[in-house]
Amino acid sequence: MAQPGFQVQLKHPQRGSQSFEIGARRVTVGRLNSGAEIEIDDPLVSKRHGSLWADEQGAWYEDNGSTNGSWVGERRIEGPLRLKSDLQVKVGNFNLQLAEKTLELPPGLELSLVGQVGGHGLTKILGQSSDAVYLSAIYSLTEGLLRSDSLEFIPEALNRARKAVAVPVQMAVVAWPPESDGSLRFLCGQRAGVSTSLARYAVEQGRALLLTGALPEAVANAPSIRMRSILGAVYVPLQGGADEEILGLLCVDSPLPLKEVDFQFLCAVAGLLAGKLSSERLRQEANRQALEKQQQQSRREALASFLQIASHDLKNPLTAIENCGRLLRRLPPERHAQIIDILLGASARATDLIRTYLDAAAVDGGKPLEVQWEDVDVTLLVDQETQFLRAALRDRMDKIQVVNQVQGPPLRADSRKLRQVFCNLISNAIKYSPNGGQVTIKREGTRFSVSDQGVGIAPEHMPKLFAAFERVGDRSIASGTGLGLWLTAALIHAHGGEIGVDSTAGEGSTFWFTLPGL
Repeated sequence: MAQPGFQVQLKHPQRGSQSFEIGARRVTVGRLNSGAEIEIDDPLVSKRHGSLWADEQGAWYEDNGSTNGSWVGERRIEGPLRLKSDLQVKVGNFNLQLAEKTLELPPGLELSLVGQVGGHGLTKILGQSSDAVYLSAIYSLTEGLLRSDSLEFIPEALNRARKAVAVPVQMAVVAWPPESDGSLRFLCGQRAGVSTSLARYAVEQGRALLLTGALPEAVANAPSIRMRSILGAVYVPLQGGADEEILGLLCVDSPLPLKEVDFQFLCAVAGLLAGKLSSERLRQEANRQALEKQQQQSRREALASFLQIASHDLKNPLTAIENCGRLLRRLPPERHAQIIDILLGASARATDLIRTYLDAAAVDGGKPLEVQWEDVDVTLLVDQETQFLRAALRDRMDKIQVVNQVQGPPLRADSRKLRQVFCNLISNAIKYSPNGGQVTIKREGTRFSVSDQGVGIAPEHMPKLFAAFERVGDRSIASGTGLGLWLTAALIHAHGGEIGVDSTAGEGSTFWFTLPGL
């Protein structure tokens, strides 16, 4: 849907005024003969003095860093400014403002009354003691909305308000601003009869609108018109918060004309709804901030744990490198080859760990992982990882039997990332089998699995299993950062595969994944 068009006026005390239509595209206001879309014959105006544009929120002006600036009263404009019909922007010797917009009403309607929004209607209704039905309805709505802890009461509130009005009406509450395509978002109520143009006009004016039918009598009295036409409508912006932000609109239409007392009652209803929407927004914002604070604290704790584990992980290969360097000085040359192999293996392991941490940082930052495709002998890769883990986890391996049942042709994958996947899954299987048992690695086509006979996973922990910085189960069994399974899942997804787990608490787990490349 196209962005709404707006008209702006340039006024001069002696030269009169001129109007310009603006839309979503930015247009430049500048000095005469400067090539700007809107040219002003004024020496105080720069060549590209300011910009005008429109979006779903309204018409906007922004100074482009001009020499003399753009002013509202005694205040120089800094940043975008939303234009209003009663707000004048001083551009040189000219005043720029939003032109009064002519409302295009549906056929048969005319604007008969414009009122203030929210509390004004409530005050006026409470002052009219003769309207017992409306007073009772306001009391009932106030009590219900105050008792409700959320927005669940709003549909009931609309139903009660609808029953109180003397003529048949349809009601809806729409959120503001609209969707990106310009369509309205309905919070509750009936969609029939709601006009987007009327909603926009009410928001632009910041006023509640009462519209009544103005059809010729012969036409207005026709049965078909009475049954299908809207002869009365009320649109009330719902404003709330310290800055009186428009949160939505109460939209009402009727096949019969609405009176001023109906209008004031509906303004009062809108005031109550606005207060509820504002309270709900404040509650949600408070919850969001509390959740963000909790998440930040959790991430700080997780980062501290991650750095501790990372330093511990890197300590082993670095210590091996240091020891190998010292041995090379003492051993005769004929024994250097064996030491160099150990040294190179430790160096490669440290490099892999650093790359793993960088992968974790990239995924956490939303960057896609790059896959270096190559033919990988998965059987050999699993054997190598098993041998490495036997040395790294030697204090746990006395009770563990690792069985490699992976057979089959080479697979197209990233060998480093696939090595990390098997390392994470096999080491987890070993760590979470404190009483020993068998860890089995299998392959069935492009589906791989790592099974253990360990402690298993409780059903309530399953949803968090592959989340970042989440550790589930008994933490005394094994240390960790909560990143292993999260990163493993990211590595598998980067290959275009899937990952999952089948587990029963106390009976072990089977982690499986698929790799589509053959």
